[in-house]
Amino acid sequence: MCSQEERDANLIVVAAVEEYGLRHHMPVKEVISLFERHHIADLLRSQYEVLHMMDLGEGADFAESVLQGAVS
Repeated sequence: MCSQEERDANLIVVAAVEEYGLRHHMPVKEVISLFERHHIADLLRSQYEVLHMMDLGEGADFAESVLQGAVS
C-alpha cells in the first residue's frame, strides 16, 4: 500500500471510530479500546480496496458486523 493509500485507510479507521461512537453514545477512547480488542482497525485497513469507494459510514457498519459476530 502506498503512503496515500495508507493515509486514506487510516481516514477510514478514524471515520469508523467516530461514527461508531456517535451511534452507540461512546467516547472515542472507549471505541478505540473496543476496536483494539477485536482488531477492527486492522480489519478496516485490510478492506481498504472496497471501503474507499463507499461512504465513510460504511466503516462503522463493517465494524458493527464484525463485533456482532464476535459477540454471538
